[in-house]
Amino acid sequence: MNAVANPRPDRVVVVDDDARIRDLLRRYLTQEGFEVLLAEDSKALNRLLTRETV
Repeated sequence: MNAVANPRPDRVVVVDDDARIRDLLRRYLTQEGFEVLLAEDSKALNRLLTRETV
């Protein structure tokens, strides 16, 4: 049986008003193989979701 490589990593969104926390989570999740999108608040999240598929 051949394993099929996933051409695109799973995506996650991190929403936090603290830039240090966002960066920490981005670095950790990226190392774990995720594609990470960041937003600092609900307004930024809404803007992100209008242009990105999660």
